[in-house]
Amino acid sequence: MNLKINIITVVITMSMVLNAQSQITSNFDPQRLQDINVYNNINTRYGSINLDNVDGSPYLKDEFVKGKVIDTEKNQSFDAFLRYNIYKGQIEIKENISSEDVKSLDRFNQYKYVIDGEVFQLFNSSTIFKGGSDNGYMAILSEEGQEALLLKNYHQLYTPPKNATSTYDTDEPAKLETKFDYYISKDGGRSFIKIEAHKRRILDSFFGEKQDMVKDYIKENNFKFRGSDKEVENQLRRVIAYYNSI
Repeated sequence: MNLKINIITVVITMSMVLNAQSQITSNFDPQRLQDINVYNNINTRYGSINLDNVDGSPYLKDEFVKGKVIDTEKNQSFDAFLRYNIYKGQIEIKENISSEDVKSLDRFNQYKYVIDGEVFQLFNSSTIFKGGSDNGYMAILSEEGQEALLLKNYHQLYTPPKNATSTYDTDEPAKLETKFDYYISKDGGRSFIKIEAHKRRILDSFFGEKQDMVKDYIKENNFKFRGSDKEVENQLRRVIAYYNSI
């Protein structure tokens, strides 16, 4: 009897969750999604370059992955297949993975995009984002609503092709390399301090009594900010989480 009641409870609970999700999805205005064209070339200061002739990709990941689009102002969201074009600074959206239609939303910071476990949002900064745009997407790595935000800015370095200069050399194709920098914002994403994975540089981002406490925390945990990207990032996350807790 108890098993039957538990099963009924689970079914009812799942039904309530699914109904809530479908209501959220249906409330989001699909007309705000605009069609975009996806081209196999990028514009550089060297001219238009065909991506078939480039080592690397303009995308964080080439394939669309299942994620979520969140409208923070209207508390609405919908599931979609997403892809982040780092080079163009654009989030590409497919409502169906088999669809040929690729869409995007207007560039407003009210939207958040959950892509492969990372939360991206648009931020304004003429010093971080250059090349004709004063805004761009950064991944939020810390808990929101706290004093300090830890942000990750992906960007790309383009290297033009290089012709061999002798019979001993070979031609080198053009390259696109994905890089990233970390930033701290202590005013909700209005201004940013670039930090390096170095103890002294990190401590310079903090002031007063908290700086000494963060210094002790780093020493107690023997953080060296070395190793793999994942290890370094995890240490940075922990430092920011500690700073927000004191």
